Amino acid sequence: NLILQRVSTAVVGTTILLLGGSVVAASATYAAGTVLAVVAAERSVRRLGVVRGRPDPSRWAHLVKTAVPIGLITLLAVLLARLDVTMLSFLGSTTKVGAYSAAFRLIDAAEFLGAALAAAMLAGLARAGTGTLAAARGYGLALTAIVELLAPIGLSLVLFARPVIHLLYGSSFAGAVLPLQLLGMMTVTYGMNVFAATTLIARDRPIAYARLFTPVIALNIGLNFVLIPRYGPPGAAFDTLLSSVLLALLALGQAHVTLGRADLVGAF
Repeated sequence: NLILQRVSTAVVGTTILLLGGSVVAASATYAAGTVLAVVAAERSVRRLGVVRGRPDPSRWAHLVKTAVPIGLITLLAVLLARLDVTMLSFLGSTTKVGAYSAAFRLIDAAEFLGAALAAAMLAGLARAGTGTLAAARGYGLALTAIVELLAPIGLSLVLFARPVIHLLYGSSFAGAVLPLQLLGMMTVTYGMNVFAATTLIARDRPIAYARLFTPVIALNIGLNFVLIPRYGPPGAAFDTLLSSVLLALLALGQAHVTLGRADLVGAF
């Protein structure tokens, strides 16, 4: 369903722009694609024989209490991902924003791969007993799969940043080459982070992951004030990568506390 949403949005949005449509019209396709994904997900669930339950107002308070930390993770993740380009727009120029955004969109395009793998492991991690060997082993295997899938993509973006930028955007976006080289391995750290969040949600500890954002966001903002005025898009890209790596390391530590010892060395 996520792939359906992304592909339909890209195809329709690109078509609108090629036909001379406005950016606002193209942006509206994202909302339409999301609605399409929801409809497709509903049909998929119904094919499995799942019947929608009746609303029970007595459980709404518990549902909200459970959902708020999960929603907080999503909100803070979006905030962290958009902080750099937002601060770049205030501390830099539109040209610098364009160069950074061109590089970051290539990282953003691969995010669904890590999210899909993490979602596939959700049920297994939720069923495994706390601190059991099965839980730790499942976490290690899934982390291995994420690294194996995303590391080649990240390395390709780092090593072939210049031809990739020139092919997709043209030589006028040469300023996006260095930011892409810095951001490339975020494909891996993003996969690690979304999997850590999924793991802690499966273990009913989403707030433990949400707390990790506080020091990372504070560091991100502080470094942006220092790096963006001096280095521009490469400074913002370095800050984004550093923040993502720090969050991934903190998440690995939290997963270790929650699940028990996993073979992280073997996973990498």
